[in-house]
Amino acid sequence: MRLAPLAFATIAAVAACVVEHGHSELNVINSSDFTIEELYVTEVGSPTWGPNLLGDVPLVPDASITLTVAFGTYDALLVDETGADCQLSAIDLRADDPTWVVTNDTCNVF
Repeated sequence: MRLAPLAFATIAAVAACVVEHGHSELNVINSSDFTIEELYVTEVGSPTWGPNLLGDVPLVPDASITLTVAFGTYDALLVDETGADCQLSAIDLRADDPTWVVTNDTCNVF
């Protein structure tokens, strides 16, 4: 399985609610056929990814998770159940647009 880096344009965005102090609730929806085992979000250009935001609970197809994140521009890394990874660059998380819908086309596979 081969995954290629893609721009944010491949991720569908819809509205979600805003919480206080420059943070928003980010809703990640897995509309793909693949289980997402790991999800990382970091500042653009950071040499490290930080913690897996899914913890020990994979994001199975047709499931979603809500995370609280600060507004800003981020790089993201998704890892599926086979260990294949997909890096997404310069994702703009805004109060009016903080939902990611991961589809089979997001990373050439899922």
